[in-house]
Amino acid sequence: MRTLLLVLLLTSTSLPTQRPPANQQAGQQARPVPVVVEPPVGNPTHDIRVVKMPPKDSYDRWSLGAAMAVAGVGILGVLVGVGTLIYVARQAREMRLQREAMRAQADLMSQQLAEMKVGSELARQNIEAAKLTAKASEVSATAAERSAEAALTQIKAMKDQERARLVIKPLGDPQIGPPQPIAEGLRPMEAMLHLINEGASKAFNVRTYAVISAVSKRAGGRFEIGFQQDVPSTMGNTTGDRVAEIHVFGFGLYGNAVYPCPILTDEKTATALTEGRMFLQISGLLCFTDIFEDSHEIPFKFIWVSQGDDVGHQWRNMSTWFNLPVTEEEVDEDRTWDVSGLEEDQGAGRPAGS
Repeated sequence: MRTLLLVLLLTSTSLPTQRPPANQQAGQQARPVPVVVEPPVGNPTHDIRVVKMPPKDSYDRWSLGAAMAVAGVGILGVLVGVGTLIYVARQAREMRLQREAMRAQADLMSQQLAEMKVGSELARQNIEAAKLTAKASEVSATAAERSAEAALTQIKAMKDQERARLVIKPLGDPQIGPPQPIAEGLRPMEAMLHLINEGASKAFNVRTYAVISAVSKRAGGRFEIGFQQDVPSTMGNTTGDRVAEIHVFGFGLYGNAVYPCPILTDEKTATALTEGRMFLQISGLLCFTDIFEDSHEIPFKFIWVSQGDDVGHQWRNMSTWFNLPVTEEEVDEDRTWDVSGLEEDQGAGRPAGS
């Protein structure tokens, strides 16, 4: 618009004006230019028609050229202005479109942000739900484990109530026999074990391993499984077949035959045992299978202590048996094979630790 006004101003100021001739002196009045006028024919009331204009001089031609140049410049300026206006309008339109695009992009980003917030909230809720599910699963697993433990405890209690329960303990006082001439004066150590079925059903595949030894400590010596003793293979739960007495023997070899024989000691050890300076120990392993086909192994270790006053008998008057604890490590340390797998037809006197 500013360019258009400038062009119009230049055009108005550049219009040609009548100048006096060059040969006219200053202060002289210009002579009129003759104009040829053709009078009206026949009717003098008609308008006068100019037949011929006066000739143009150089001044008029230069004025006309300048006016045309100014007009051209004005037209060019107008065209430039229009083009500029069109360009500006196009730029404004593009800026408007860009602004609308930016607004749409901002709206889209706002929508995406809202969706991300919703997604984040859903993810958080899913995490919380997963935590609750995991906690519920853990509670369920714990409850199932406790239920299983309770069921196993109940089953075990039922089995313990219905199965055979064998108990082994020393029977009476041990004996140290007189010197044996056939054994070069050594004296036999003898002891009895009492085996009782205190359960509600029978015990099968019963095997007892035991050995007698002289130890120097009242707390007992090394645990030994010992030799297989002569016991019934089945222990009932009635009065007639629920009790068995075991005479503890060692074993000997006669040719290729294994036979039971007493465990011998010398006179010095026998005297120390009766005086309470050494102690008689019985250790071994009781094995059996119950009606539920569960195998059981019961290690045992007893020690005889001669104590009290000497009243003229073999043992002092306060002598007694003591039950000593046995660990699984002690049993495994002496075990050289699984005694639960021994055949029922093995003869008595077979060593369990050989």
